[in-house]
Amino acid sequence: MADADELFGHLAEDLAPRGAKLSKMFGMPCLKDPNGKAFVGLHDGELVVRLHRDSPEHAEALAVTGAHLFDPMGARYRCPCLLSR
Repeated sequence: MADADELFGHLAEDLAPRGAKLSKMFGMPCLKDPNGKAFVGLHDGELVVRLHRDSPEHAEALAVTGAHLFDPMGARYRCPCLLSR
């Protein structure tokens, strides 16, 4: 399986024609949609993917071994994101 950096690179390449823009959020590289909302990023060698909390996709992703909630700012901030190794 590819590492997170490689996966992020492939996503950036594949999604650029659909309007995804390379940017930064919390100091990490990320991809933003045409409205400027981040939906995927890299943090400490892990892929961060934004999913709607309480969605079937969110529950399914959390069930993946090694997946966990992304919380870059401690208890003050919880976004509906996941990190997966």
